Formats: sequence, structure tokens, C-alpha cells
Amino acid sequence: MLKICPRCHRTFSGGRLCLDCEGVALLDVADRRSQPHLRQAELQHTINTYYGARSAMLLLFASILLGGIGSLLLARHGVVEPGREAWSWFLAAGLALVGTPVAGLLGGVWLVRRLGVCRGSPPTLDDLRASLRARKTDSRA
Repeated sequence: MLKICPRCHRTFSGGRLCLDCEGVALLDVADRRSQPHLRQAELQHTINTYYGARSAMLLLFASILLGGIGSLLLARHGVVEPGREAWSWFLAAGLALVGTPVAGLLGGVWLVRRLGVCRGSPPTLDDLRASLRARKTDSRA
């Protein structure tokens, strides 16, 4: 579960209390009380990137499994076929074993890039540094 702090707008992968704000209860992203906080472009970008990364991990895991299963099925045909035709099945099995996870990896990279883009442009490094400076001055006051 992805949670956000209503005071400092940091994201957390779980927990009940914000680690920086000392006792502020975290809000679940699916909760209606968190909707006003989700309108910030920086927070939208962070959340979309998290969900894109999780989707990419699932895609890569499925492609590794499918590549292994497909290569076993193709290698089984190579065992049954006599002579030179067997090597073509073994070659196809090797390509499936390597090619399917690589295709899943490239698809995951595309998915992270696609979901990681918020409305407008993502925050730059200077924007993130400025927000960190603003947080430090707010915490001192």
C-alpha cells in the first residue's frame, strides 16, 4: 500500500505514522481524504513512477517464466526430432530462453517511462533541490 503524509507530502510503502513529522498519521492513496494532496504534480509523478515500477517487475517476472516454459517446450521438440532438424529446435529454445526476458525487460522500461510521466513535465533536479530546501526551512521554523 502506498501512503502519503498530509503535512510533508512524502510517500511511504507502508506504516501508520510519518517518520519526519513525528506522529502525523499517514493517508492511503486510495482514501478520499488524500485526494486534495494528490493534485500536486511532484506527488503525482512519484506515485506514477512507483506503480510503473511495480508493473514492470510483474511483466519481467512473467516474461522470465514464459521464456523458460517456452524454451522447455521447444527443446522437447528437439529431443524428438532426428538429425539436423533437432539443432534448429534447440536454437529456437535458446532464443526463447534469452529473448523473452529481454523483451519483458524492454517492455518494463517502456512502461516505467510511460507511467512515470505526469501531467506536464516531471520535476527537474533543481525543482527537487528547491523543495528539499523549502522543507528544511519549514522544519526549522
